[in-house]
Amino acid sequence: MLKREQRRRVMLPVLMRSDAGWSEAVVRDISRRGMLISSSLPFRRGTYVEVRRAEHIIVARIMWSVGGRAGARTQDPIDVDRLIGVATGAPGSQGHGEGPDLPERGLAERAGQSRDRSARLQFVALASAGALAALLLAEQVGASLAVPLHAIRVALAGDT
Repeated sequence: MLKREQRRRVMLPVLMRSDAGWSEAVVRDISRRGMLISSSLPFRRGTYVEVRRAEHIIVARIMWSVGGRAGARTQDPIDVDRLIGVATGAPGSQGHGEGPDLPERGLAERAGQSRDRSARLQFVALASAGALAALLLAEQVGASLAVPLHAIRVALAGDT
């Protein structure tokens, strides 16, 4: 039987992307090939998630989930000491609020802004198409009613 890898208990806030989109999550324990993740979003067994912490990007597959917790097996080995060093601000690491942590937040923020911009553009395009369709429909209805309305006007004008 294979020996289970040593796990380290941690509380690492991370950004996580899943089928439901980006969310905040917490890595509760970590080993070289896996992690226990807590999130307010539900996990589905077999799906892949992307976990980001500073310059670290970890791709993992959800192996099990119970409530808001899930066990994930990573695609590539994790440098646990380096990841924890980034989280704690150990000497030689990037620490909170400096270095690569800001570009990662900037990346997530830019992605959100891009989604917002594309949603607005999509709305404008659909609203324009709807307005054009309404104008064409109004023109068709006006053209089809023009002949009967003209006949009514002529008939009414002739009676007086």
